[in-house]
Amino acid sequence: MGARFTVTSGTELVKGMTCGRVQLPKGETPIDSVVRRIRRETGLRLVTLREDAGNVDKSVSHYELLLGRGRSKAVAGAVRVTITT
Repeated sequence: MGARFTVTSGTELVKGMTCGRVQLPKGETPIDSVVRRIRRETGLRLVTLREDAGNVDKSVSHYELLLGRGRSKAVAGAVRVTITT
C-alpha cells in the first residue's frame, strides 16, 4: 500500500521536492513515511509536526512540518504537506 504526497510550501527547503509517492510498511502511518523520505533525501530532521484539524475528507491530510539541521534545536524552516491515501 502507498500514499501520494505534495509539498504545498517550503519546496526550497526540501531541495525542490514538490511531490512523490511513499510505500507504507506495516504499522507505519503515511506521515511517518513522508518524514522518513524527506529526512533521507534532504538530511533534515523533524522538529515538530502539526496536523490541520479541519480535515473533512479522511483520504486527504494536511500537515505543517518544522524541520531542522543536525543535532541542534535550530529550526531550518517550515514545510506544508498534503497526503492522499
